[in-house]
Amino acid sequence: MFKYRFRTVSPMAEERCKVCGKPVKPLPYVCSYCKNVFCVEHRLPEKHGCEGLSELRNFKPVEVESLSKAISEFEAAQKKGGGFLSRLKRRFSRRG
Repeated sequence: MFKYRFRTVSPMAEERCKVCGKPVKPLPYVCSYCKNVFCVEHRLPEKHGCEGLSELRNFKPVEVESLSKAISEFEAAQKKGGGFLSRLKRRFSRRG
């Protein structure tokens, strides 16, 4: 669910965790939501109080019932129409 990107640290600069200030060696964790650098302990958005976490919580979960209904309707339409390949075969058989 969470994405991590690793930044290469230049030999001259030492990156530190935004929360605790510890050096983040050998690889810093860059939060994909707030783009800040964190140590292993604070790498998860919940652990560093990520501002982007509130954006994640604003997403509405997909309702299982509506999704199930949409899938059923799609499958019924596929059976009725024969699916994409059947329609394609019919189209080319008419031309020939």
